[in-house]
Amino acid sequence: MITWEEFAWAVFYFGVISGDIKRDSDYLTLMRQDQFLQCLRTNPKTIEVDDIREKIISDFLNRWKCRIKNTRGVASAIRTSIKRLLGHLNALHDLRVESFQPDAVVDIEADQITISEAIEQCYRQIRKIGYRFGPTATSKLLHILQPALFVMWDNPILDNYRKIDS
Repeated sequence: MITWEEFAWAVFYFGVISGDIKRDSDYLTLMRQDQFLQCLRTNPKTIEVDDIREKIISDFLNRWKCRIKNTRGVASAIRTSIKRLLGHLNALHDLRVESFQPDAVVDIEADQITISEAIEQCYRQIRKIGYRFGPTATSKLLHILQPALFVMWDNPILDNYRKIDS
């Protein structure tokens, strides 16, 4: 089984080989904005709706072909969904995709649920944003919030993975 670091490098090299390095650059630009991401992950109500429109929708999701409607309403819905997930994100904070135990129990707002249930609830909450927020945009937004746990996913990544491991 490959490690998380090997997977991340494979995705990067895929971008180089496929000529999709521009989107990788957009991703790296966003992931270097430490203060913005810290606020988004811990206190999203302090993030301006226009910053979400610019940095999340326009400069990241839509450059990765998610085709999300870039309006203040959509950005506000993203911010609201993230606020609702803060308990989940805090409970899942230290987990890594290659080592978490799906049946382990975490405490979320006085409830005990399994990690796999908490992850499912995160996906459902983000998908409820609407506005064409499908599985690809959902995986990418969750990855921004918890990169060590949530893996970005789209058809080019899937197609490349199939080539490597048929």
